[in-house]
Amino acid sequence: MSVSDYPFDQLPPYVSSEAIVLSKPAVSELYYATFFTKYLRLDDVYLGLCSKKMNIEGFHSDYFKLNPSMTHDPYGKKDFKYTITANNFDDPDGLVSFWSAQKSLGNA
Repeated sequence: MSVSDYPFDQLPPYVSSEAIVLSKPAVSELYYATFFTKYLRLDDVYLGLCSKKMNIEGFHSDYFKLNPSMTHDPYGKKDFKYTITANNFDDPDGLVSFWSAQKSLGNA
């Protein structure tokens, strides 16, 4: 990102944009913030800028899993029963393997 795109030395807090959940009031506030926020091509950072302007603080939920793995899964296989989303799988075969294991546990 160039200095002309973002002239500050630190990015605001932001959530990764693989999946997000927003309340209706938050969506409305973020919509209005877009009228006064310079567009950035990095959507999650842009959303962080808009959130900062509107004093909306994001947070992580354990129901959103990032980089899950059957071999190095810090969450435990059974913890996926109530998962909303999981992403960043290494390859398609890994995703199929993960899905099959979760289906056999009754989680999918």
